[in-house]
Amino acid sequence: LRLDDDGEIQVSVPWMFLGYAGNEGQGQFSELYYKTGDLGCMREGCLFINGRKKDLIIRGGFNINPNDVQECLQGVEGVSENVVLSRVHNGEEQIVCCYTGSREQDIHLLNERLEGAMGKHYRLDYLVKLTEMPKNLNGKVDRQKLQEMLEDDYKI
Repeated sequence: LRLDDDGEIQVSVPWMFLGYAGNEGQGQFSELYYKTGDLGCMREGCLFINGRKKDLIIRGGFNINPNDVQECLQGVEGVSENVVLSRVHNGEEQIVCCYTGSREQDIHLLNERLEGAMGKHYRLDYLVKLTEMPKNLNGKVDRQKLQEMLEDDYKI
């Protein structure tokens, strides 16, 4: 087990297969390690999985894990649930927070909280209040549906 520079979990075991047939899965291996696509960290000898690499938002050369932003905003009064996504606008990746809650939130106050906790690269570009969060059959937030809603309805 090892972590790449960006926090991606990579594993290697003696019985691991050596690759896919043809070109399928190209780029899934680094030396004899399989790139899982999961992000994690090691603390006190334990592995903690905290997101997916494909969900990373890359802004100004910084890798931003949307789960970290969500956790920071979860304690805000009046926010029931929030999901952080990205969108590309004019060639730049931007951070969008969709939330449900009992009241409208001020993006400036939320950004002060994020900057204080994690730094200026974590600032939100857009804030979208929803009446309810779309869920899949498992009861989890349907991130794909949210992304489609942003593109179709909100045109932000």
